[in-house]
Amino acid sequence: MRVGKFYLIALGILFIFLACPTEPPDLEHSLSLYREGRLNEARRDMLAYLQAKPYNPESDEARQHILLIRRIKQLESIAMEQWRRGNTRGATKLVGIMRILHPVYVDSAEIFQLIDFSQPPLWADTSLKRPAPARLDLADSTTRELIPWALVVLERQESAIVHLAREWELARYRQSDNPVSLFSVSITGPETQALIQMVDSARERLRDTSSRSNPLVQKLDSLSEQFDQFLGDISSDTQQPLLSFEFGFQDHKRKLLMQILALKARLVAADTTGQIGS
Repeated sequence: MRVGKFYLIALGILFIFLACPTEPPDLEHSLSLYREGRLNEARRDMLAYLQAKPYNPESDEARQHILLIRRIKQLESIAMEQWRRGNTRGATKLVGIMRILHPVYVDSAEIFQLIDFSQPPLWADTSLKRPAPARLDLADSTTRELIPWALVVLERQESAIVHLAREWELARYRQSDNPVSLFSVSITGPETQALIQMVDSARERLRDTSSRSNPLVQKLDSLSEQFDQFLGDISSDTQQPLLSFEFGFQDHKRKLLMQILALKARLVAADTTGQIGS
């Protein structure tokens, strides 16, 4: 009888405990985890916070950090894959982008402490090639529905590149012995990071809207990879001589902007007139 009574009391306590609502994770604690580079823990607590308080004003900040963490983890996976394939330059550039997005995580991540990105693994297959992209048919109804989403990505990429070009000009014409170093500091600033986050947010919305096999999505993915490479170049090549850095920066910027503006013109023409742009 005593055992049964004790069992019933224990069940009652457990029921009361489960019935009581638990407090959501403290958002400030989640942000502290994020700042320390403990991204997996930070994302877990932020997701729990969103589930508990989805309409709180602070929830927008949590959503932005979750999006940024997702982006960093994606870059981590891609960098690892590039390294496995023997593309050490590409892997290093991706690590440079991660350093812009979250310098503490890059420096403290165990995976990067164990890998020498300057040397490919012994089993690396350097013969792998990218398949030819599918033809972009803007007359296709499925593709046309994606045009507004694609234009947002392109416009935000354009804005980010123009911002970086302006930052370089400011660094170039300030009284400084090392404008390249001064520029490298500016691209890790909050304004640049906010623009990069806006680009990534637009990318995610486009990918959530359609299959990645869609030719327009593939085209945007290709441009996004070039955008990432551009960010990686300017963040990791800061030890170059001034003229060498400026030549590489201006050349890469021009080529990328030309592609973005050309595709943007085609999409605007197709979206407004129903015809494929030239």
